Amino acid sequence: MPSKGAKDKGVLNEWQDMGNSEEQRDLGVLVHNYEEKLHRPELFSFEQSKLMGDLIEKLFGFLWEYIGELATRQPAELKTIDKMVLQLYELSQLFPEAACSCVQSTLRQSVQELENQLQVKGRASFPGLDKLLYIKIVGALFPTSDFRHAVVTPALVYMSQIVTKCSVTVLRDVAAGLFVCCLFLDYVSLSKRLVPEVINFLVGILHMAVPRKSTLGYTLVPPFKSSAKSSDLMVVKDKMAAESWEMKPLPISQIQRVEQQDETQTANFKSLPSFREIVNPLEILLTSHLPVSDYPAQLQKLYHEVLTEVQDRSTSYLPLEFEKKKPVPLKLFTPKIVEVSDYGRKRGGTRQEKERMRLVHKHKREFKGAVREIRKDAQFLARQRFSDIMEGDAERKRKVKVLFHNLATQEGEWKAMKKKKRKL
Repeated sequence: MPSKGAKDKGVLNEWQDMGNSEEQRDLGVLVHNYEEKLHRPELFSFEQSKLMGDLIEKLFGFLWEYIGELATRQPAELKTIDKMVLQLYELSQLFPEAACSCVQSTLRQSVQELENQLQVKGRASFPGLDKLLYIKIVGALFPTSDFRHAVVTPALVYMSQIVTKCSVTVLRDVAAGLFVCCLFLDYVSLSKRLVPEVINFLVGILHMAVPRKSTLGYTLVPPFKSSAKSSDLMVVKDKMAAESWEMKPLPISQIQRVEQQDETQTANFKSLPSFREIVNPLEILLTSHLPVSDYPAQLQKLYHEVLTEVQDRSTSYLPLEFEKKKPVPLKLFTPKIVEVSDYGRKRGGTRQEKERMRLVHKHKREFKGAVREIRKDAQFLARQRFSDIMEGDAERKRKVKVLFHNLATQEGEWKAMKKKKRKL
């Protein structure tokens, strides 16, 4: 009978064989068949049903690894990956713990690879298409609006490390970084969280498109530098090639169906009080530094749309300033002041009665003090008298003891003399 590990490898090989064949449009049939078997336990014995459940639970890991393999192929099979997202979502709903563990392992490995690159080379390169698609699929499988999530939160941390620690040296890095920024905005589309890494990365990318970098008016944040080898990476140099440029979306409709991106991403931050300060560097770049006339028509249209969104902002607060007139103070209750004397609270009565009560209180206090001193003196005298008595008794006992000792010595001497006389 084949072992459990052999059965698992057989399922993985079956997936790979199906992916390599011409029947990729029916790639989800195998998962659907296994899920139907899982929901019909009467067809199997108890051990077979348990084994089938474990196998279905591992199918998520098989699909997850297979998506990474499809993304690393040349060219990447994005349509096949698009078809597998629905099956991944169904499996993640059936076995959330297994899906969470599998995705966490992938994110942990990706972060470790990034840290190793930073330690060895001092800089890191942008991850491959497989890791970027993994992050995109994570946003489709798990809720991204939670304040803290076991999978989404590490994914957000990993994305922030990508856009802040990976150097932009070629156009492929620009595309990967912008893709990560879109993923960031997809993740926070419901929670409306501010992501400073996205703003800093967009400022750095637009800075690469500025032909003259003498006077900036904004601040760059690493990994971008004002003067570097790749600082002119996005500058338009061939106008003929720019005219033939056109935008093409990625063929991953199933992923985009789960979470729709807004037409303009600045709408995520418009509700923030500091929206003006957040987009101020972008507005400076868009209005003062970019040569818009050299760009193709589609890009010029997009430029005007973004600029309209950035400038269409309402002043939600005013600077603090003093009022012209002094504010009228509120009417308050008159405080009730109670005189407190050395003998307690104030009591009613005439002046003579108050003076008599004060003297009575003073007499009581002094009388108590005198009684206390007399008691202390009596205790001292008693202790002194007891000490004298004990010293007298001790001296008498000593004298009696000395007397008995002398008598015993004399009696011994007398007996010795008497015995000596008898011998004579």
